[in-house]
Amino acid sequence: MKTLRVVTFLMAAMVGLLFFIPIQTQASSQVFPTEINITLNRAKPNFPDNIVFELNATNNSPLRFSKLELNFRLQGEVATKVRSQNLNPDTSLISANFILDTQKEFIPPGVHIGYYWTLYTASNDHYDSPSQEFIVNDERFPFKELSSGFITVRWYEGNNSFGQSILNKAKATADKLFNQYGIKANSPILIHVYPDQRTLYTAMPPNSEEFVGGQAYVIYGVTSLLIPPGDNKEIGRSVPHEISHLIIYQATANPYNMLPLWLNEGFAVYNQDEVEGFLTESFQRGVDKRTLQPLRTINGRFPNDPVLFYQSYGESLNAVKYIVEKYGEAKLGQLLVAFKNGVSYDEAFVSVLGISTDELDRQWRLSLGYPVSEVSAVATTPTPIIVPPTRIPITPIEVVTVPTTSNIGNPTVGFLPDISKSSPISNSSTSAISANPEPNNTLLIVLAATGIAATLVTITLSVVLVLRRKR
Repeated sequence: MKTLRVVTFLMAAMVGLLFFIPIQTQASSQVFPTEINITLNRAKPNFPDNIVFELNATNNSPLRFSKLELNFRLQGEVATKVRSQNLNPDTSLISANFILDTQKEFIPPGVHIGYYWTLYTASNDHYDSPSQEFIVNDERFPFKELSSGFITVRWYEGNNSFGQSILNKAKATADKLFNQYGIKANSPILIHVYPDQRTLYTAMPPNSEEFVGGQAYVIYGVTSLLIPPGDNKEIGRSVPHEISHLIIYQATANPYNMLPLWLNEGFAVYNQDEVEGFLTESFQRGVDKRTLQPLRTINGRFPNDPVLFYQSYGESLNAVKYIVEKYGEAKLGQLLVAFKNGVSYDEAFVSVLGISTDELDRQWRLSLGYPVSEVSAVATTPTPIIVPPTRIPITPIEVVTVPTTSNIGNPTVGFLPDISKSSPISNSSTSAISANPEPNNTLLIVLAATGIAATLVTITLSVVLVLRRKR
């Protein structure tokens, strides 16, 4: 009984001590006090170079603020990005000028961005300004615009008939995906059309590959395409390709997994009005020379080698054709939609087709008369690699002149310079910006409490053992 009383006392003491651990919590957010007079609050995008966020205000309230934060979030993204600077609490003037370098942190044209400001007192009380939203538009050219339903097309060279042809093809592709595969968009889609490769490159991330003829930024629902005015063949190639990528992403997006790259690209090429001859030739050359890559190896990315890069597109297309020919378009649609549930590659293939990725690969190669080795019906699939925005390959080209972003009339030779992926914000001389996150006090407190609890438990067990030995 004495031992039990001692153990009970020590356990009660341990629990009691935990209640004395100071837990620091952050006060709930409040709106800007009415005594704060805002004279300037704007975001000015200068595509493709930067976005300037500015705030000027006078604090006539009794509160004193020691820190200011800029909070902004791009459409389609989950995380809100934060940039901060310290304030002098002894002055009533509040001023900030943050410059987001979009050559380091590229943002494509057409993306919506929401933002607001937060003021902090020394006691960590914080006050939020009303949220505002703007669009990153490419103002360098006099774009025209046509819309129908959830699809918008913007172009600046070519007549209205040219723009309408692009819009019609985009709508037809969306209808086809829904009617034949049961896949539909759930967010707006925006298409920017550039008439030549030189200007398209200035609207893409720095150092983009020279063989890229278009790019879909699926998370934002926007795409930039190279289509010369009147080129109906290119309309039938690039528009269905990128619309397929955008709608597939919207129909299958989940936090856990994405489509295998070969399935994604193969399906996009399959929906084109016409397949490029060099893709077919590259694939056939791979068959003849026995250089086809296992589908599993192109789940996450295609090789950088141009020959294998184009061959991968040809493989992807042929594998998708095989699925359609053997299982039908309805099964292909079910396979695509299966990824909405965040399943692994093999879970999706087994649940819809009844075979794993490796077995599909084996059967497809056998249909080509290609030598294969036996594989198990179900195999594990490695974690997929997150891939960059989807791209359309074009026929290999020579290096073109690329204009500087400040003066498109006087191009410089070569590609935009390589820019490191360090801090995405540069600041003006009047702003002291810190991108360092605040220390996580809650985590430190939890770790301290855990350590104290573990120590007390150890002491308790030691006392129990000592008392037992004395008895």
